[in-house]
Amino acid sequence: MAVLFSLSLLFFIERGAYRALRESRTGDFATVYAAARCWMHGENPYARADLRLELVRAGAPTPLIREQDRHASLYLVSAMPFLAVVALLPWTAANITWCLVSIACFAASIFVLVEYLPLSQTSKWVAASFCLISSPTYVGILNGNPSVVAISLTILSLHFALRGASWTSGILLAVTLCLKPQVALCGVVAFVVWKCWPPLLFGLGTALAAALLSVLQVSSWGHNWAWWASLTQNLTYETSPGGLTDARPASPYASQLLNGQTLSYLVTSNERVADGLVLLGAAGMTIIYFCFRKRDAAGDLRSDAAFLAAMTLTVTYHRYYDGQLLLLLLPAAISFWQTGRTKIAMVLGACLAVMALPLQSVIERVLGPAAAHGSVAEVILLRHEPLAIVAVILVLGFRSFAEN
Repeated sequence: MAVLFSLSLLFFIERGAYRALRESRTGDFATVYAAARCWMHGENPYARADLRLELVRAGAPTPLIREQDRHASLYLVSAMPFLAVVALLPWTAANITWCLVSIACFAASIFVLVEYLPLSQTSKWVAASFCLISSPTYVGILNGNPSVVAISLTILSLHFALRGASWTSGILLAVTLCLKPQVALCGVVAFVVWKCWPPLLFGLGTALAAALLSVLQVSSWGHNWAWWASLTQNLTYETSPGGLTDARPASPYASQLLNGQTLSYLVTSNERVADGLVLLGAAGMTIIYFCFRKRDAAGDLRSDAAFLAAMTLTVTYHRYYDGQLLLLLLPAAISFWQTGRTKIAMVLGACLAVMALPLQSVIERVLGPAAAHGSVAEVILLRHEPLAIVAVILVLGFRSFAEN
């Protein structure tokens, strides 16, 4: 087992941290790092010229400075106070520190997922190895994306809430809400369903306070709102056709997305209809799942987390590396396996394994985006990642219905 885990760890580090530091490919971190420095220095964290200037001052590599012209800064100002600690450092030190923070958070999330599984010690090492191999986290670390930290903290927040550590859980939820609110949705809904009010209310209150202080800082205590105009302009740019969040088949980014719009746009070109189909399907499956779930079984808490993880990825904008959130499928899959529901366990395991490699993007380079309107086989190849997530929702939703 030591050999298996070592090889898995070697794969994870080589594909993620090693390339991130050696090849300086942490473009996502460069953007939010520069934005945090702008926030600290009274500059506009959403103006590309200010971002480039801060990266030059910090000594960032030229390719990362030029990359600021490709994609707009979109992180909410609420994230800036939490990133300011790292942003105080020069680029090289900050990049290494952020990489280590991301790895540490991910390692802690794996530990709490695996340590409390009803498995032998040997089986736990196998489970940990599976997490390292099957999770797309290494891509998030390669890009330096805050999703790695946000998703890891979401998993940790759920863990501490179930063990009565409400304050710790609430703090972790607050950080996630500030960094990636679309990721925190999973934790927020889980706490509502489980009636874990203390961590939820504390997390929401802390996040709101952090957001207020961040706005006061960036706006010079209400006297400068140029940043707001820049943020809305950036959002409009990236959500328009051809933008970073565009899920249409012709989009160069569609194959990198996990949200359900990548599927609904295959049957309609109307944006409102595409969004409506996803929301309607999500609402229907959520009603089915929670109306028929068993409310007191520990196994159903694991199933809840798995269902909400898949639902979160489906209804909101998410990229390939956000598939890390599907690690919440692992406890549910093991619970189903041990209770004799092996087919469900195998489906969940297979859907998690689908995320191991970014094959969807590779296949699109071979077939071209037009293949999304081709045969059924081509559609499955080009959209197998969001289809796997939908499969998780359907299996868990109708499993709950069938068992009751």
